[in-house]
Amino acid sequence: MVRAPSPPKPCSREARRRPAVACLLGLALAACAEHRAAGPPPSQSTARPAGSAGAPALAAAAPGEPAPVVDGAWVEAVRLERWAEAAERIDALPLEQRALPSMKYVRARVAFELGDHAKTVELLHGLEQALPLLAREAARYRAEAAFEAGPFLVAAAYFEASSGARDLARAAIAYMKGGDPKQARALADRAVVAAQRAKRSRDEAAARMARARIQLGAAVQPAEKGGAAAAASALALPDLRWIVKNAPSSPEGREAATLLAAMPAQLSHEERLQNVDAMVATGSAAEAIAELDKLSSTSGAPGAAVASGAKRAPGVSASELHHRRATALYRARDYEGAVQAFLKGAATPSARQAEQLHLAARSLSRLRREGEAIERHLAVARRFRKTRWGELSSLLAARLLMQVGRYPESVAQYGRFLAAYPRSEERDDAVYERALAMLSTGGAAGARKVLEQRARGERAPEAARLRELAGLAALRGGDREGAVRIWTQVMRDQPLSWGALLARSRLAAAGAPTPPLLVPASLRDAPPLDVKLPPAAALLSSMGLDGDAESYLAENERDAAAAYAGQESEALCRMYGMLSPAKRRYRVGTQAISAAALERAPSQADRWAWECVYPAPYLGEVRALEAQHGLPRGLVHALMRQESAFDPVVVSPASAVGLMQLMPATALKAASELSLGFDLGQLKSAPVNLRLGGYYIGKLLRTFEGSLPLATAAYNAGPKAVSHWLEGGIDRDTDVWVARIPYEETRTYVGRVLSNLARYQWLDGGDAAVAQVPLVLPADARAPADAY
Repeated sequence: MVRAPSPPKPCSREARRRPAVACLLGLALAACAEHRAAGPPPSQSTARPAGSAGAPALAAAAPGEPAPVVDGAWVEAVRLERWAEAAERIDALPLEQRALPSMKYVRARVAFELGDHAKTVELLHGLEQALPLLAREAARYRAEAAFEAGPFLVAAAYFEASSGARDLARAAIAYMKGGDPKQARALADRAVVAAQRAKRSRDEAAARMARARIQLGAAVQPAEKGGAAAAASALALPDLRWIVKNAPSSPEGREAATLLAAMPAQLSHEERLQNVDAMVATGSAAEAIAELDKLSSTSGAPGAAVASGAKRAPGVSASELHHRRATALYRARDYEGAVQAFLKGAATPSARQAEQLHLAARSLSRLRREGEAIERHLAVARRFRKTRWGELSSLLAARLLMQVGRYPESVAQYGRFLAAYPRSEERDDAVYERALAMLSTGGAAGARKVLEQRARGERAPEAARLRELAGLAALRGGDREGAVRIWTQVMRDQPLSWGALLARSRLAAAGAPTPPLLVPASLRDAPPLDVKLPPAAALLSSMGLDGDAESYLAENERDAAAAYAGQESEALCRMYGMLSPAKRRYRVGTQAISAAALERAPSQADRWAWECVYPAPYLGEVRALEAQHGLPRGLVHALMRQESAFDPVVVSPASAVGLMQLMPATALKAASELSLGFDLGQLKSAPVNLRLGGYYIGKLLRTFEGSLPLATAAYNAGPKAVSHWLEGGIDRDTDVWVARIPYEETRTYVGRVLSNLARYQWLDGGDAAVAQVPLVLPADARAPADAY
């Protein structure tokens, strides 16, 4: 059984702000249990489909509260996060219904999502007593709303009751808003100490940022006029410096870097340089470039321009500032500017000359000028052979030669690298990559031994992919029987892996028999486990707040599963399956279910395990998107599983957001093409994110002529990059092309998504439902110039 987390006092903000998505209306709560169908394979039901008829009653009203018969349209609006529509529909209900505590609660939740914090506070006032089933949730949202709109001391008291660093930091800010800076500073100090004791650097960054904000805000208090601003800045500096140094990629790190840049007089030259490095690390390269330009104007370096009346500051040389600026241009993806800057820096001999020439070559490859990049890398390798930069350039030249289809030259360059750097950290990778290049030359038979040897040292899914390639090497080397033997074994050892899917297509092309995709199910039989949601979760779900119900269940898993001794994990998986989201269900499944349990076909008794690890949330919306955009059944869920692990509010370090991990720029363009009224804040809304992501993957499939490997690679790396990798006289066999994708993340991503897809397809219809992987990529698939 998965142990439940200890209930927070109060819980984290993330848990409070999860999107509310709910049980589809028209179904009574009891009908939300998982369906079980007869016949192999049983039908899948991990989320309730849309379009149910009938109007539900609230599942579990407060003691003594009548369960109102309501128009189900408002519940559907809540479930789909159409908050304005939900507000309008609830407000149109009869007064006696709106006066019920449960209805006040859901209307307060709607107001909270609409940003109407004052109304939220008003509706939740006294609701802890009137609706004890949701007393904790009512107190939580009232405090959240009060933190934004007041009364601030109510929020401060709520968050102060917690021992968590982040909650204490929020209490500190609330006291500051409420006009009590002394108590605010005391709480901020407690928050920092709590984070340090817990050894959580991200929490410490949040606590220190709260303390810095309080110090800076104190300067505007009436009692602290005069020199308060300078004094406050000085007090905030240690915290801001700590954040920039220890958590540069966090939101607090970005804010701290911005604040430090606004107070250069308070910083030494070296501290300003550290701030620049933090800006570059957090993706704020443009801001870093601007700060470097300011530093250059006041640098004590010879030849640096100095503004009239400016005081020269001791610091690094002008050449070092120039190098940092070139690096910032590279990080900002201004590769043309980076090429020029690195070459300008390298024109003067220095300790960085080899590095700058190497980085200029890398910038050229990013500009897709591989021919020039190859020549420059080879020049660096010859001129600076004994340096790290010469070593890297020698290897990158070999990689670029393979990427553009110059396979014999690539094999030769890999050979030169291995001879020159026998103890290189990249030696094993170079040996493997040389074997990949050999697959497309007369030396395919020689690649087989390397691929088989490397497979023996890898974990199962990667080993399967390498062995499939070894089978291809055997075939191209003239050993058909050996190839068939390898591919057959791959299918048996690693069912439904990317390697096994490719092996299946290879066997079919060779006219050889293929084994079943999965070992037949065991004969174990067991009656279905009948589970019920805890009353509070059931009430939340009946009101359309499935996201809140998921949060409640996650905080109370131990109690919820206690009645199912020996079957706790199954019980939790089935409970979460009664709700639309799947974030926590997936985590429960991956922690409780072994890989071995997924290597044979599921029986009726253990199908729940597959559906817990491969859930299908928001099923009604997803099926509609599949039909609308002509998507293969299961693809959206396969992407969702890999992209976000079903977390609707997750934000990646690269700023991709939500279930389908959409970049903001991509989302804006997709919304424009759909004529969808949209702002970036909606990306954490599951229905909106799915709508945009479904449209975008459909667009990529059309762009790449229906090729799933190409469209999947483009979803991760971008359609222009994929189009570029298809240019020239490259080997277009699917397995070889994917193995040679220049980005390791994208190579792994394609295999995982398509393996996910195969398992969703199998759950939907058995072996026959799993599509064959085409062995050759489309010849003319290219993205247009305006692709995104």
